[in-house]
Amino acid sequence: MHNKVDDFVDANQQVNIALDPNTKSAEAVKGGSAGYNIGLFHAGTLYKLTDDSQVWANFSQGFDLPDAAKRYGKGSYIEDSNNPGHMILTGSTDINSARLSGVKTDSYELGYRIDRGSISFQTAAYYAISDKSIKSNRNLGLVIEDKDKRTYGIEGAIAYYLNDNWSLGANGHLVETEDRDKTTGQWKKVGIGYSSASKVGSWLGYSHDRYTARLQSQTMLDREDDYNGKLHGYTTIDFMTTVDLPVGSVTFAVNNLLNEDYTTVWGQKAQALYGGGERYNYKGRGRTVSLNYQVKY
Repeated sequence: MHNKVDDFVDANQQVNIALDPNTKSAEAVKGGSAGYNIGLFHAGTLYKLTDDSQVWANFSQGFDLPDAAKRYGKGSYIEDSNNPGHMILTGSTDINSARLSGVKTDSYELGYRIDRGSISFQTAAYYAISDKSIKSNRNLGLVIEDKDKRTYGIEGAIAYYLNDNWSLGANGHLVETEDRDKTTGQWKKVGIGYSSASKVGSWLGYSHDRYTARLQSQTMLDREDDYNGKLHGYTTIDFMTTVDLPVGSVTFAVNNLLNEDYTTVWGQKAQALYGGGERYNYKGRGRTVSLNYQVKY
């Protein structure tokens, strides 16, 4: 992996140059490059229990770097006494002096699936552990913390066909992310800004000749971390129906059928990460009606 960064004037100084008539120019933070040589291993196996059921197991390794754009290009400045309006760089965070270290992750997965008659079912459990954690720092951007991090969970989906026309199903994903406290050695739930939300869903479908309809729901579950943070769950319900025409098809849909008022998961995470209150209160879209016509050719 090769990481290359150009010379870059600190973003705050660029704003000052654009808006402050007394600031005319600023020195750039030097760019550079860094290379990484990583060996990764992958292995997987699948066994057919019967003609319609299987189990599988996988192991894989991954390597990740923090977003360089959120780490480099930051500097501290003073005004040049010999050249008013020009800002001199006195210190910086750059790729040469603060080379990013990467995060290596080992992932394990075990799964099962069956598709027999009127039932289709699939589930998988997974466990991933990393040797470091990527966290956000308001002053430094993204930083690497030297603490183990693990993510584990289980996901599944089931569908049942009542007859040739009607079917129903459910799906879910339960997930937890923790890092190890270096002082006590105990695992603690990471802050809500760095965690994924568990979710469950269900659906009811109808299909007949040229007509299909589907009513579905999705629920994001509450999650509390070990730092008094909480993600508030919500449920949305959607309805969609499609009619095939002699030429093309028409789809009518109503998303968020019950007009649920909620803040998205990212909106809740952003408030926790950036502390902006209502500034980052990204609301989900209310009830939305759409009508589409489509032709495949």
